[in-house]
Amino acid sequence: MPGDYSRTINSGASLSEVLRSSFARCEPWEAELKRLFDAYVGEKQSQNVLDYDDLLLYWSQTVSEPALGREIGARFDHVLVDEYQDTNRLQARFCSE
Repeated sequence: MPGDYSRTINSGASLSEVLRSSFARCEPWEAELKRLFDAYVGEKQSQNVLDYDDLLLYWSQTVSEPALGREIGARFDHVLVDEYQDTNRLQARFCSE
């Protein structure tokens, strides 16, 4: 799967924005990529599996719920972040919340 799928999920940007800013050579295939991404998500759902991007997104959504965020946050004093220079925007939100 091209990096534009992952960048779209992790940046919160639209596919159009990601293609324009990072994958301009792929812009002519935006419609095809969208169909591919939709099929990929559908296949993951049909198999009840998650990829790394899903884990990050679902974690972010879980801890964004006030009650769940407080409950989970109360379990930890510290969070170790390894390889912070490779952190994407979605991961960085974990450190700021």
